[in-house]
Amino acid sequence: MSPQDVFDAVAIARVAVPCVTGVAALFLPKPRRLLLRSAIGMLVGWIADVAFTIYIYNPAGIAAGVGAGADNPEMRYDNNTVAVAIVGGWLYPAVAIALALGLRALITISAYRGRLRSGASRS
Repeated sequence: MSPQDVFDAVAIARVAVPCVTGVAALFLPKPRRLLLRSAIGMLVGWIADVAFTIYIYNPAGIAAGVGAGADNPEMRYDNNTVAVAIVGGWLYPAVAIALALGLRALITISAYRGRLRSGASRS
């Protein structure tokens, strides 16, 4: 794989990793409160985004820039990308958690309606 191909895969993973870690926290058995699990999921997803940016995204971007022959690729992948991850890193996990909770609500509602229909048809 070329450095640009690796960077493309890392750029996709930079969105996927915080989303997956945030939603995974919803499936933990403890704490029992869903709102608290959602907040923990956002925090874990935010930390995953910041760590992924520091340790994987920036080095892959620098390697892709060097491979492409860019002048000073380190200037584009420095502490500014980390600052963006620190300030806005909660956004991807929050959206993923909101979608997961919405899907959970739809499944719960459809299961409840199914029970109502089956109970009404038996009487």
